[in-house]
Amino acid sequence: MNTFRVFLAGFLTLAMLHVFATCSDDDGGTQPNNPPTVDVEKIHEAAQGIEDAFRTAKTDAVLAVLTEEAQQQYGEGLDDITGDMPAFADAIQSRRLTGYNEFYAEYSYEKDGNTFTIALAAQEEGDWKLMRF
Repeated sequence: MNTFRVFLAGFLTLAMLHVFATCSDDDGGTQPNNPPTVDVEKIHEAAQGIEDAFRTAKTDAVLAVLTEEAQQQYGEGLDDITGDMPAFADAIQSRRLTGYNEFYAEYSYEKDGNTFTIALAAQEEGDWKLMRF
């Protein structure tokens, strides 16, 4: 299991490097470096689902939109931030897709004059889930 996690971490790191080296877009449109095989609409739908889950301020709803790794990382602390979840949902409404590839997508959003990012990872089933926020 640890070997798999190390492999996955390395793979995601390479995916991120690929994103920053080759893909940058504010709307997931028709930039030549964006892979045409990626269903950008699925990425946007997943991001909307993430926003909706945080808006409910329910831990189980948020857990459902997280990757397994993110569930392990954030899971125990989610109960402590339920009061902040709707504000986070409001903040990520301003999100812009800044880059993506077959495995990774990143949105940026503004809050209080600062820019932040959230990252989604493609799942084996073809869904996209939140891996970092």
